[in-house]
Amino acid sequence: MDMSWMLISDRFSQPYVDGVNSFIEFAKVHLGEAREIKCPCINCCNFYKQEYDIVKAHWLISMIASYTTWLEHGELPEHNNLDESNGENDEDQDEYDDLIKDYQRGNFMEGDTLESEDMLHVKIENRWSNKSFDKENARLEKSPTCQASRYKVNDSKDKKIPHKILCYFPLTPRLRILYMSRKTAKDMRWHSDKRVDDGVGGIRLIVKSGRNLICIIQSFPGDLQWTDIDVYLRPLIDELEELWENGMMTYDASTKQTFRMHAAVMWAINDFPAYGDLSGWRTKGYLSCPPCNDNPLSRGLISKIGWVGHRAYLPDNHLWRKDKKFNGLTKLRKKSLDLPVEKVMAQLDQLWEVKFGKDPTNKKRPRESEELNWTKKSIMWELPYWKKLNLRHNLDVMHIEKNICENFYGTMLAIDGKNKDTHKARDDLQEMGIRQELHLQRKDNGSVVKPWAAYTLDSRQIDGFCEFLKSISYPDSYAANISRCVTSKNGRLSGMKSHDCHVLLQRLLPIGMRGFVNKEICTTLFELGNFFQELC
Repeated sequence: MDMSWMLISDRFSQPYVDGVNSFIEFAKVHLGEAREIKCPCINCCNFYKQEYDIVKAHWLISMIASYTTWLEHGELPEHNNLDESNGENDEDQDEYDDLIKDYQRGNFMEGDTLESEDMLHVKIENRWSNKSFDKENARLEKSPTCQASRYKVNDSKDKKIPHKILCYFPLTPRLRILYMSRKTAKDMRWHSDKRVDDGVGGIRLIVKSGRNLICIIQSFPGDLQWTDIDVYLRPLIDELEELWENGMMTYDASTKQTFRMHAAVMWAINDFPAYGDLSGWRTKGYLSCPPCNDNPLSRGLISKIGWVGHRAYLPDNHLWRKDKKFNGLTKLRKKSLDLPVEKVMAQLDQLWEVKFGKDPTNKKRPRESEELNWTKKSIMWELPYWKKLNLRHNLDVMHIEKNICENFYGTMLAIDGKNKDTHKARDDLQEMGIRQELHLQRKDNGSVVKPWAAYTLDSRQIDGFCEFLKSISYPDSYAANISRCVTSKNGRLSGMKSHDCHVLLQRLLPIGMRGFVNKEICTTLFELGNFFQELC
């Protein structure tokens, strides 16, 4: 296609006007019935969408002279003979050229050589404003909730400076570049080309959420309440809805064809506190177990809430169901059934309207009994397919492994701050009337003696276990040097990372404790390690 008209300086000459008209007709043919298209003028920079007449007017005033391949409007990139070369140097050159082209297009991914500073440079280079990330509150000067000022004023320059600024990088360009790269395009088609057909193909997205967010939206001052995470997720949800309903034209480098890309969230992965923030089900109190819902397995103890109904998940004929040593009772209840989505939706419909942000009166909203543990209706329910998913949230197994591992070795080694075998725990046993041999013994002089438990190591055994950990050598890349976390003098383990606990719980703890505790406890440790091995 002849692009020489783009170099004409007289923007109102007939050849230039004819060229603009040809661009408009080209976009209409390749983009279908879309009423708005991305405007390639200097101010919009292919970021803002405008109607066709406005795009034409913008091009007559100013345009990006380097935009000679209309990628955003349906044109395919050209491929030269270098693409057929199999030489190693040619592949490196191609990869470098691709990165340069990606930079010019404004498409970036984590792992590319372009760092976050470059992304901020692109924001300035393309004249992105904070307004491009706001929505219905774009022009407000004060918070609609607490009336706090949106800006902090610099007295020296009298310039409005916002308290918080959005730093959200769209998901769509990152997905498109995965298809545009010859090295990753084949992997993106794996579900449709190589996997057994399950009726679902294309991209599957996983939302991994936690207290460290990649999405920060402009908001008003005040302490962040993590139940307000929906405000921060608004740009992501809007983009996901667009990807599901309308999709985006994308070039597939593996097939050298364009197609309309759609995307959907597969599930979310959280640790347990973040699960409560994202799902809206509060993970505290007697109803904190999400699958149990309104029929919990919790029980009030002296100083905390205990969960003592785990035997409900054992087979009906299991011997431990009739054993009263666990909590003084037999267990006849069966495990909780799958929570039907109709029940969840009925509970969410009874919630009061939740207004996010800090309440001006600093008062907590009164809770009603029918609300159970729900704090809000999550923004994820706005996705049209969310209620049709069988599994919406996963718990991050690495977090769980770390917590369980620390509790195990903290209790067995009697480490202060990590030991769960406290005086209060022994008082709970006495309150429940079980395990009399572990009850605290109070003397006449006021002293309290805590009887030795079979799962607790003495000082000699602790030293032996620590020496065992310090003597182990690991294959390359298998695990960190755990011996650096061991202090032999006081039998402490400190500085353990998640993967260290992963290796310790599954491999080392069952073997290392074998000579120091009885057979029943060793068997329990081995079974627990095997459980997490199968889970991982």
